[in-house]
Amino acid sequence: MTVAKTLLPSAAALLALGIGAGAVVAQEEPIPAGTWHFVPEESEDIGPAVNEAVSHLNFLIRRVARNRLAGANEPIDRIVVDYPGDDVYILFRSDEPPTISPRTGEFVPYTRPDGEVVRVKTELGDGVITQFFDSDDGQKRHVLRLRPDGKMDFEVTVYSERLREPFTYTWVFRR
Repeated sequence: MTVAKTLLPSAAALLALGIGAGAVVAQEEPIPAGTWHFVPEESEDIGPAVNEAVSHLNFLIRRVARNRLAGANEPIDRIVVDYPGDDVYILFRSDEPPTISPRTGEFVPYTRPDGEVVRVKTELGDGVITQFFDSDDGQKRHVLRLRPDGKMDFEVTVYSERLREPFTYTWVFRR
């Protein structure tokens, strides 16, 4: 009997039970669940990047834009990652609501601390969680990437038609 003839009945049985490739992806946990702590000495200082991002703006609105961009990207001392049921749970600040979105990658509403409702979706990959936030004033992407040394990079990219280029920075976290 060939290997293919031996494996086909097993694969068919798994698919019949709903344990096919889709079920494996749904159970994937690319970043270990738990609390990740900020490593400031390995993380970017966003102050200079904020100044550069708004440098092309009219001086009358530059200050407002700088404060808004810096305020929306305040330092985070920890990130909590969890996978309850079919969802991905990520908490960035204890005084803000967590983002909870389905592992399947569709957009769901998320209410920001300022009360604005935006759309968020989460995609899981090999050692990566990617979150996309969509609002009236732009988009934001979070990429949480597991590093070979066991730490996690948290890369943020802000897209806005008011910015000449996307604003991006990376912070490092460890368990």
